[in-house]
Amino acid sequence: MTHIHVYLSDPASRNTRAATIHTGTRRSRLSTVFTYDSTYLASRDAYPIDPALPLMPGAWPSPSTLPRAVLDAAPDRWGQMLIAKREAAAARQAGRTPRPMDDHLRNLGFLRSKGGWSPAPAFDLNPDPSTPAARVTSLAGAVGGQNTAAALVAHAGVFGLSAAQAHTEATGVADAAGTWRDCDERAGLGRSAQERFAPVFAAGIDALRRI
Repeated sequence: MTHIHVYLSDPASRNTRAATIHTGTRRSRLSTVFTYDSTYLASRDAYPIDPALPLMPGAWPSPSTLPRAVLDAAPDRWGQMLIAKREAAAARQAGRTPRPMDDHLRNLGFLRSKGGWSPAPAFDLNPDPSTPAARVTSLAGAVGGQNTAAALVAHAGVFGLSAAQAHTEATGVADAAGTWRDCDERAGLGRSAQERFAPVFAAGIDALRRI
């Protein structure tokens, strides 16, 4: 039997153990059971982490390997591989060079607060040193680098921001991204790994500061 502890982070970055997932094999079949932590259930700030998992004591069997709320946070390497294979096949059929893979611009995330759920200002942003500069999903026709950053500011009104506010936001993102080495060192990322990502961060930060 394997036990997986589920933690939730509040706006103050405090981690609370909310539940435990118990997985095991029975009669050659994988079974998964979910239980909320009793301390979490007693909290006034507790909420169901998945619509299929009501906020109640007891053991809840999961029809899949993991509850959907947890499964959605799992790495998506398999999905990337399928996209790459499909694109490679289409490129061979069309006699062209494969295009870059989808960079997940369409992904959405949500944040939980006392008032409920709200869209996350950023979600699933992963610097990738192997990703080409051109993106599959464009922003107002821009597909990478400086042009993409400029397109964000040019269309700030679509997101309810003035040009001045957009510049302020861009500067704030650049300042936050500029601390990436400190974050990596706290996470234990080695120097060689940091150097692989350095050009990606440098290019993105530079594009934001040039707006």
